[in-house]
Amino acid sequence: MSSASGSLGWTWKGHLAYYDYQTKTEKQFKKVPKLKGELDKEEIVRVYKCFHPMAITLDKAFHEYVIFRAKKNGTVFFHSIEKNSEEIVWQRSKDSKDVLYRLKNVARPSGKVSEKSDVEGDIHDLIDWLENESQITRKYNVLYDNCQHFAASVYGAVNQFKAEGMPEDIMAHPELSASDSDADMIDAFQILNDEITRSYHEYERRQKRGLAPVDH
Repeated sequence: MSSASGSLGWTWKGHLAYYDYQTKTEKQFKKVPKLKGELDKEEIVRVYKCFHPMAITLDKAFHEYVIFRAKKNGTVFFHSIEKNSEEIVWQRSKDSKDVLYRLKNVARPSGKVSEKSDVEGDIHDLIDWLENESQITRKYNVLYDNCQHFAASVYGAVNQFKAEGMPEDIMAHPELSASDSDADMIDAFQILNDEITRSYHEYERRQKRGLAPVDH
């Protein structure tokens, strides 16, 4: 959820912002199906529902988003999708850290994985779902249609793509290196969270000693 001005939908822009880390470019789409012109029918093989606190000192207020891993001809891509008070944001990168730890190339707070699942579907299936559910026209509302509602809907929709008797090679993800495994992914979240927490505590100590500006 977000406490930003316009959280009831007053600043909703009615578009999907797409950010590609390979080209460092951002595009905006008023019509979701046009996103198919940017993305191939990559096969989604794993979906993660993630969250991070809005601030380290506000551990009861969470922003939620979804990350999914996809592949095309043996090449692995990572995507994230989320909703805030202004827009829906879709990111894509070959490096999982980009979508885990950044939002449109700006560092985001630390995050954790709350759920993960193997799935079977493709990127265009998800684009079709966004269009069919009219997600672009659904204004952000802090009580009824916030980031958490959106993340839960996306996670549930992608899981519906799952088919019985998934091929074993999809379950195993043999094309991924050990450093890209699920355990390492979750460990990376925790390490980053610990680093940010330590940095924040150091900042508080410096602030009390008059070594850091109050409005930092």
